[in-house]
Amino acid sequence: MKKIFFCVLFFISCFSSKKEIRKIEIANFSEISVEKLFNVELIQDSVNYLIIKGEENLISDVIAKVEDSILILSHQISAKWLQSTERIELELHLKSVSRISLKADCKIFSSNVLKNKEIGILQAAKLVEANFIFDCENVYFWNNGNTIGKYVFSGKTQKLHLWMYALSYVFAENLICENAFISQHSQENCNIFVRNSLEYEIFEVGNIVCYSEPQHVLEKTLSKKGKIIFIKP
Repeated sequence: MKKIFFCVLFFISCFSSKKEIRKIEIANFSEISVEKLFNVELIQDSVNYLIIKGEENLISDVIAKVEDSILILSHQISAKWLQSTERIELELHLKSVSRISLKADCKIFSSNVLKNKEIGILQAAKLVEANFIFDCENVYFWNNGNTIGKYVFSGKTQKLHLWMYALSYVFAENLICENAFISQHSQENCNIFVRNSLEYEIFEVGNIVCYSEPQHVLEKTLSKKGKIIFIKP
């Protein structure tokens, strides 16, 4: 009987934590590094600040600090994390950003257009789900060889550079770009929309699916596995 009573109390304590919201002012930065498990919303704004949403026993352990112009998003949660029924949510308002490094599993998206001369997305985490809206001169993406990622890109850019590996899937048919370079090492497909010049290389079974008719197409390397597919608009 005592064991049953203890289990009931433990269950209640695990799932009865209150939700809390905390706001933090953030110094100027140019890069973001996500280093722990979060859900992250990016909102381009005229000021930098972070809103943390989560259980009150967890959000005090969230770390947001700027070092060498890099905003580091992390936490010091250990066993307490097991008591959380959902991830901590970060709502990051930012003036601009030039690089987003994803070093821990996360879901990340922009709720409005991210504007800058150049924005790069780098994935080192094993599992990422992302959705970004761009208005840039140059957008680039790279993931390492032991990762899984689903990326949705939309908006517009002059140049798009993609280096895809492992099991990354990029949906960029709604990102209108003038010129693109695609290095396809992934086992999943890559969808793109290119108006002017497309340069590509394929080393794996993943295809490149182009939802446009570029004026110039240059094939650098093509394996016998994946292929280039053009779908007329």
